[in-house]
Amino acid sequence: MVSARVRGRGAWLALAALFALRATATYAVALPLSLAVGDLVGGYPRGDAVLWDPGGVLLAEAAVKLLPRLAGVGTIVLLLAVGAAFAALVPMGALVAALGDGRRGALGRGAACFGPLALLFGATVLAQVLAFALAGLLAGLLGRVLGAAPEVVLACRLGGLALGGACAWLLALYQDLVRVAVVVHDLGLSGAWRVALGAWGGARWRTAAAFAWRQLLGVALAVLGVVLTLRVALPDSAAVGAAALVGAVTTFGALYLRASWLAWAIARLPWAEARERQAARRRARGLDAA
Repeated sequence: MVSARVRGRGAWLALAALFALRATATYAVALPLSLAVGDLVGGYPRGDAVLWDPGGVLLAEAAVKLLPRLAGVGTIVLLLAVGAAFAALVPMGALVAALGDGRRGALGRGAACFGPLALLFGATVLAQVLAFALAGLLAGLLGRVLGAAPEVVLACRLGGLALGGACAWLLALYQDLVRVAVVVHDLGLSGAWRVALGAWGGARWRTAAAFAWRQLLGVALAVLGVVLTLRVALPDSAAVGAAALVGAVTTFGALYLRASWLAWAIARLPWAEARERQAARRRARGLDAA
């Protein structure tokens, strides 16, 4: 029986691979920016710690001086981030496979599903961008209709941002369900999206709640990590190590919450009923065609 908890050697190995990949990608993305900042503040005895002095004078000055360099650095950072996002699809697929049945060869199954998972990821990101763009356009049109008062314009923009965020959130939830259908149930994308939609429809509010509280807890962990890093007074020599440790803990916590959500979705949603309904529709279409 599939467990709703994160268990099994394969799942923990996939989590470790995801953590290592994310840590490496974070370092690779941050390296060009840190080198650029180091050129500006390397001459100070306290290094980049001077950027966080009260008043933020040096931080503002560094930001102004960095702007001309950000064009080239931004391209490198973007390419690294995109490459890391697609590379993470293999251990993510392995995690879903390990949570699904615990059989060996989860990494191989994740690699075998890379094609459909990459197509799904690209389509989801594109749909999320379009959702934000359409929500922003709708907010702008609504602001013009209601009036040009600053508070009205601000309310419309915030409403558009909230609408776009809600749509992006739902798309992220649905992407995970399609991933489960592809990896665990060996479906192509054409059938996976229908089966995932059917399984979600069988437990609509429970699914949204299970996804939401883990997302909120992950955000709370990230905020707590930032607050601890900024508030706890440490010597400059220990501050960097402490920030790295807090970042590692919050990152692994977020990954574990993601795995917990996937385990819940695999075990608790009515996948068998959704597949039966999809098969019945295919048989009905076949009879109609005959």
